[in-house]
Amino acid sequence: MGLVRTEITLKNVEDEILVKNGLLKKEDIRQTTLTALVDTGAWTLVINETVREELGIPITGIEPGTLADGSEKLYNLAGPLEGMDLTINPRTEEVVGVHGDEVLHHVT
Repeated sequence: MGLVRTEITLKNVEDEILVKNGLLKKEDIRQTTLTALVDTGAWTLVINETVREELGIPITGIEPGTLADGSEKLYNLAGPLEGMDLTINPRTEEVVGVHGDEVLHHVT
């Protein structure tokens, strides 16, 4: 397992659907770009409450999570972030879309 820092843009998927249906302008999609610290051994993405609110993502439940020090805590689940289908190319240290449609460059 390792850590990779990458710049990533998170968007509200519901806003994107509204754009496709002609109910929202593309420039009104709620989104934010930030530097993410990605643990190659993790299988979820954690965002803070400020980012969740900025994106307008609803809380969908509560689930336990284990921190790096082994302690456990309950966390709010927020929207369909697990649908991003991202993976890490270990050779280039880039975060890439599993289906090859997106590359997010490594940030040092």
